[in-house]
Amino acid sequence: MSNAYFAARLGPDTRNAFLTLARTTSTVVSITAPIPTVASTLEDNLVLATAESAGAPYLVTGDAELLRIGQYKGTVILSPRQLHDLLEIGAPGTN
Repeated sequence: MSNAYFAARLGPDTRNAFLTLARTTSTVVSITAPIPTVASTLEDNLVLATAESAGAPYLVTGDAELLRIGQYKGTVILSPRQLHDLLEIGAPGTN
């Protein structure tokens, strides 16, 4: 939240509020699933392994490669816009 991308788009109060919300509502997940080689970078593969380890139904990302993968071991990979659209129509498991 402190990098130039977020600093240019969000004021300090909004960034701090988001970080507070994230810290108080997030769950830390240990990676227990094998790290796959589906994506081209270790970082993306770690994200997939984390989602699998957590049993996450959705992974929301702006990462183009992960979005191209689309789904991994039961986790649907969505853009923020796609998640917004699912929430608007009331997709199963999003209420």
